Parts: sequence; C-alpha cells; structure tokens
Amino acid sequence: RLFNPVGVGMPDQLALPSFARQIVRPEARPILRVGDVSVKRDFLEAAEAARLLLALAELPAWPWPLVNLCSGRAYSLCDLLDGLVAASGASVIVRMDPALMRPGDMPVLTGSTDRLVSVGLAPRPPDFATLLPRLIAEARDALVAHRDQ
Repeated sequence: RLFNPVGVGMPDQLALPSFARQIVRPEARPILRVGDVSVKRDFLEAAEAARLLLALAELPAWPWPLVNLCSGRAYSLCDLLDGLVAASGASVIVRMDPALMRPGDMPVLTGSTDRLVSVGLAPRPPDFATLLPRLIAEARDALVAHRDQ
C-alpha cells in the first residue's frame, strides 16, 4: 500500500500542488481555499517510493501479502501549507471551503514501516525543506507557461 506520494509533477487536485498553485496566483494577496488542514498524513517522496518498490521487487520473497510504502511519520497538512507560504514569500488568506471537506476523514493517518525495516529497507523521510520550494517553483513555471499560451 502506497501512502501519500509527494513530489514535483503531482496532479493539481492533490493538496500540496493545489496549495502551491493557489499561492502563486498573480493577485496581491491570494485567497487559498482549503479543506481540513488540521489532518496529519504519512507522506513519502515519489523517488523514495520508486526506490523502495524496486528494492522490494528484487527480494526473492517476502512473507506478507501487504507492505506499506510509507515514511512511518504523520506530517501536519497545516505545517506543510505554512511551509509552502513561507517558501513563496507571499502573503495569503486561508479560507476553509466546506466543499473541500471530507466527512469522516481520519484526523491522523500513518503507516507502519516495520515490514520494510525487517528486510533492510528503512524509508527516508521526505525532505520538505527542499521539496516545498520546488513545488512553489513548479507552480510559478506553470503559471508563466499558461500566460504564454
């Protein structure tokens, strides 16, 4: 089971790229429409997920029907949003949008890395200090490309 992959090139409807694209809007003070950012989720960088998948594929066998591809740590979506805003240097207004809320959403969702670790595949945590500015840069590039069309 792959937990929340994160990286450049993610679809716009996912939380982090959606936030980044809203932040870089040309308005003087963009309004970000968000769902419940109090949730905590287990994120794994896409490149790390690929590394783990390839390493698992090379194993001669594994004793379980399911392996979690995860970091084993829950990251606050609110903290990641704050990191994106800081990386952008923008001043924004954050508004909760009821249409983006998910009734019954779990407040914290994290996976166990025990099975990965048992076969010597300790996952590396996401490097959000590097990744969040890259997501902002990607959103800015997309905005420029859109204007040039």
